[in-house]
Amino acid sequence: MKSQIAELSNFQFIKVDGPDFRKFLQGQLSCNMEKLTAEHSLRGAICNLKGRVIADLRVLQLGDGCLLQVDSGMAQPVVATLAKYAVFSKVKLTLLDGHPAPLGLLGAPGSQVQQLFAQLPEAIDAVSHGDSASLIRVAGTPPRYEIWFHDKAAQLAFSASLPSSLMVNISAWQRAEMQAGVIHVDSSKTETYTPQLLNYDISGVIDFKKGCYTGQEVVARMFYRGSAKKRMYLASTLTPLHTDPGVQQTVANEEKNWEILACSNAPEGSNEPTLLLTVLDTEAVETGGSFTLAHYPEVKLSILPLHY
Repeated sequence: MKSQIAELSNFQFIKVDGPDFRKFLQGQLSCNMEKLTAEHSLRGAICNLKGRVIADLRVLQLGDGCLLQVDSGMAQPVVATLAKYAVFSKVKLTLLDGHPAPLGLLGAPGSQVQQLFAQLPEAIDAVSHGDSASLIRVAGTPPRYEIWFHDKAAQLAFSASLPSSLMVNISAWQRAEMQAGVIHVDSSKTETYTPQLLNYDISGVIDFKKGCYTGQEVVARMFYRGSAKKRMYLASTLTPLHTDPGVQQTVANEEKNWEILACSNAPEGSNEPTLLLTVLDTEAVETGGSFTLAHYPEVKLSILPLHY
């Protein structure tokens, strides 16, 4: 496909620095901070004591500290949560109001991007740095990258240099996120779902080999006690959605309704299906249950595979 670039205005950033930043976050986040390097970013989550996800995030090492990228509206709750524990460490938390919105790149980086970086990251979560920006390879097919500018002027100059034909609406990026099985926790989902329900335990957000962190006992117990009874699935239908009717699951005449976590209608003029992410009973999926839109039994849903 032709390369596309979208401005990702749905993210906020938090700066964490100080001599104890790595040790401090190791005790708060689900990812293993010992694996964080300048060339390797981490996906993680911050949970409450009951093991519910407060927010998901990406961690990028920058200088003597790091940046946390969270969904829009979640920076203040994350700072407030971390601040309760930060008093015991030499660490500083700063909500970066006005931080440049990252750019999402779908497809192979063009010449404009390659001019910013000496080399391109190949592995998922790998990072390359330029003078004013960092380039992160993220999961998905075709290849996907995020460009984090650390200077607003540099971002504006770069965006102005791009042909208008490259720029697309953020919905194209969000659709690619869904296809990659990535769901972000915003203010409507915070402290509602366990990591397992959002597939964080199998998609690389949870590191089960690291030490303790807030909520770790609950998260680990759910993972090790056996197969998950519920998980997030990617489904498709040829019917566009303009409201959230929910999903109806039917197995042996037993019906159950689930909410839709994310939805993407087909791009205008394409023959692609509507995509949605929803939590379903794993047994219902594995035994060939029926899935339709709630209240619309004629609208059948197909379950699609996820890369993890």
